[in-house]
Amino acid sequence: MDAQYGVAAVGRRPDLDQALVDPASVFASPDEVVHDPSLSPDDKREILRRWAWDEWLQEVAADESPAPGKPSRYDEVKAALLMLDRLASTQLVFAGNTSPFNKSAA
Repeated sequence: MDAQYGVAAVGRRPDLDQALVDPASVFASPDEVVHDPSLSPDDKREILRRWAWDEWLQEVAADESPAPGKPSRYDEVKAALLMLDRLASTQLVFAGNTSPFNKSAA
């Protein structure tokens, strides 16, 4: 096993409380939230909602200030929320179709 990855990294759950306060301090990207297997869909959605709010506030502040700030990730967060919605709807379709065979043909 490569020492870089170690056993502690496997199954490590992010600090949910910190992620709800400052998502960018816990996750490198909104996509990381979407693909984190340790988070429930509701946790992912709430983290991304709060991240979107933070980014929107940053855009508003940047529009009102002549000083350049860090680039907004608002579009990236919105895309992650849409991806989460698509993944949820895909899972519902697969959950509803438990048989690979057409039942009307039986």
